[in-house]
Amino acid sequence: MPRPAEPVLCADQESVAGKYAARDMMITLDVSFRNKGLYLTVPKMYGVEYTFRLIPVSRDSAQATSLTEMIHEQLVFRFSASGGAEHVEYTDDVGKKRRLFKVGS
Repeated sequence: MPRPAEPVLCADQESVAGKYAARDMMITLDVSFRNKGLYLTVPKMYGVEYTFRLIPVSRDSAQATSLTEMIHEQLVFRFSASGGAEHVEYTDDVGKKRRLFKVGS
């Protein structure tokens, strides 16, 4: 089992909220900010959507990394020069990596 995530304080969590889609549109992620935290809604087996709490584990000017609370998935948000989230590198629970681009807020 993976070690429990050690959360870090991130004052600007709301900046990564929005919808992210792969170029082939085969998968979309919805990252929302509510109840003072980030949540990931993602389709799983048979397209059923699940929502998981995100735990921020690192942050600098170029990227922010979060892990899902219930399953072992990772999201690395990459920021543009202006500081906004530009895309996310999503690693699912089986280790498949995808790059998804922000399409909305």
